[in-house]
Amino acid sequence: VDVVGATIDPSAARTVDLRQVTSPISRLVASQRQTDPDPIVRVALDLRGPTRYDVRQAQNAIVVEFLSPPPTASAPPAPALPVAATVAAQASPAMPAAAPPAAAAPGSMPPASPGTPAAGRLSMDFKDADINNLLRIIAEVSGMNVVAGNDVAGKVTVRLVNVEWQQALDAILRINSLGYEIDGNIIRVAPQAKLAAEQRARDEAKAREQKAREDALRAAREQQKEQIQLEPLKDEVVVVNYAKASDVIKNLDRLKTPGRPDASIVVDDRTNKLIIRETAASLARMKDLLRELDRATPQVLIEARLIEATRNFSQSLGIEWAFAAQVGGKTSIFGAPGALVEPSTLIPLAISTPATSPTASIGAIAQGLFNDRLSIGARITAGESENKVRTLSAPKVATMDNQEAEIKQGQQVPYTTIDSSGRTVVAYVDAFIRLKVTPHITNDRRISMKVEAERSFPGDRIDFPGGFSFPINTRKATTNVLVSNGATIVIGGLLQSDERWSENRVPWISKVPMLGSLFKSTSIGPEGKVELLIFLTPTILEEPRVS
Repeated sequence: VDVVGATIDPSAARTVDLRQVTSPISRLVASQRQTDPDPIVRVALDLRGPTRYDVRQAQNAIVVEFLSPPPTASAPPAPALPVAATVAAQASPAMPAAAPPAAAAPGSMPPASPGTPAAGRLSMDFKDADINNLLRIIAEVSGMNVVAGNDVAGKVTVRLVNVEWQQALDAILRINSLGYEIDGNIIRVAPQAKLAAEQRARDEAKAREQKAREDALRAAREQQKEQIQLEPLKDEVVVVNYAKASDVIKNLDRLKTPGRPDASIVVDDRTNKLIIRETAASLARMKDLLRELDRATPQVLIEARLIEATRNFSQSLGIEWAFAAQVGGKTSIFGAPGALVEPSTLIPLAISTPATSPTASIGAIAQGLFNDRLSIGARITAGESENKVRTLSAPKVATMDNQEAEIKQGQQVPYTTIDSSGRTVVAYVDAFIRLKVTPHITNDRRISMKVEAERSFPGDRIDFPGGFSFPINTRKATTNVLVSNGATIVIGGLLQSDERWSENRVPWISKVPMLGSLFKSTSIGPEGKVELLIFLTPTILEEPRVS
């Protein structure tokens, strides 16, 4: 029952399940039917079965009274649909409560309201119910429109509790060999055979349309093929400037006219030209593609600066002794430069363990012993040196994009080996500084480089019976870098270190504790460290030119 001009509190708009109590009502639903233009409150009662009821209006309410069924000996009446009546609705201030309500007649259902499918659930319990009446219940719960023809008939005994409306609809229809299809918010019910026949007819019509389209396309292709077969061919010689003609032909083959075995592309390797026999349209497409592919490869100028930083340090300490016995005259301990005694008047008995490259010396410590009959002289020498050397070389090389450039500088180191005839011969091995660079120009005009720097140098000579050799020491660095056009990067760490220690001494006496230090010289070094620094500056050459 709908009460016009009434409103209901949202907290009171709910569904009450009464199946667990003894009552002719199984469910009570109170809701606000609409608010505009006139508010309407709907109260619906789902009955368990056919029940006599009476509706009357009180002062502030509408009362629905359920009456006991009268005793009768006749057959029970046919089950009717659940009826709805308004039971209690507070009138809105705009509409007096005494307004007469419009009560729904027993056995009637309000029309279904159109809308999107709702995920409603329902419960029903009927015996030999007409299937069309059940469809009306499902339409009410789902909010959908239901359309059924004269061929939809039958009775159903059903008891469903809290079931999705679509599941209930499918089960009810399947019992009577019926089916349904949904079009928007309309459910159309018909026999399954009829629906299957309609679906087959639609599929056949669709297949006929598809076949007609395919036939039309096939006919158009055949007609186009006939036109292509009749189109004359044209011969043209196309010059390839930068790329190899044998390389671009693979891309041009994909543009050849299909179905024309007399069309061809021939390469002349001597002149790097293409001889093309094709239709005018295909020839134009090939020339457009070749124009995009046959472009000058950009070049990169690589400026390399190789800096060799050397640091040497050496120290030495030694002592020289001279003894002289007097033959006649007076002894002079320090004589001419480089001598401690005068060989013309003395008999030198000298022990010399001087420093390497001495830079300072201390003079005699004794002279004229035993009434000048014995002379002793000593000179302590010391030396220290340190130097730094920088050797610069600045090669330049130009290479094309994605092509490797190599810079190599070094010497050949000899070594002895035995040839196939058993003779000892001298062979040579390279000791060098090598730099390999493969540049790639990116789309944003920067340069990505794969750099490989290698340095090999000979070690100390190794002598053995029948020959000699030098070990080759190698330092190598490989990297990938991304630099801006004209920027400089530095590669370092290719270090060569050399440290030496040597001692010169007088046999036997130099091993005497404490005293032995006066009869030997010690040298440390030269200690050398050589580091190779590589500076690379790539620059994009805007126009191809020979560097």
